[in-house]
Amino acid sequence: MNSTLKVSGIVVCGVLISIALPHVIINSTSKTLAAKKTEVKSDVSTTTNKQMDNDTVILAAKKVTEVPVEPVKEEPKVEEVQPEVVEEPKKEEQKKEEAKKEEKVEVQEQIQEPAPEVAEVKSYGEMTVDELISAIASGTYKLEYSSNYDTRANRLTKSKGVVQYAGHKETYYSEKKLPGAALKIPGRHVADDGTVRDGDGYICVAASTSYLSKGTVVKTSLGPAKVYDTGCAYGTIDIYTNW
Repeated sequence: MNSTLKVSGIVVCGVLISIALPHVIINSTSKTLAAKKTEVKSDVSTTTNKQMDNDTVILAAKKVTEVPVEPVKEEPKVEEVQPEVVEEPKKEEQKKEEAKKEEKVEVQEQIQEPAPEVAEVKSYGEMTVDELISAIASGTYKLEYSSNYDTRANRLTKSKGVVQYAGHKETYYSEKKLPGAALKIPGRHVADDGTVRDGDGYICVAASTSYLSKGTVVKTSLGPAKVYDTGCAYGTIDIYTNW
């Protein structure tokens, strides 16, 4: 009986152990898994916290190192002003010399007078009687005492006897036939061309008083003449010669 009880107790104990052991193993395994999960969570949490701390440190470092850059303002353009050139004061000697030069220039300008206008010189044949008289008075036309006058005209000669010149008819009368001593010609003489002239060089002529009065200067084909006698037809001039 005692042995049966022992065997029964052993069997019961074995059953109980077989029932309880899996629960113990499961609980132990669960606790082990729970512990491992806890450790994993702890590790993950620790790792996350470390990463966050590192990020925080990096952000802080960036904030320290990053310096805010202000926008660059464009300054208004300023025009360059050229500095005024200040001349050095001249020496007294230079000033005196320049003053003397200016005085000389002024004096020269005062001395230099405008050149007189040169009158156009016309030839004998181009001049009117009035122009001839003015030219003789001014000296631009010279009277010849004995030389021939260059009239460049159809000149009166002994052989021709008559010519037309300057609107009048010319003839001649010889002192060999009519001496004409009563004419009282001052400086009377015979020129190289055979004409009778006065002391100034005018050729002596006769003309109607209604045409030309005594003392009138007239142009002839032989040169400038002056009326000393009358007795000719109107419009005719007699040239006194020695032909």
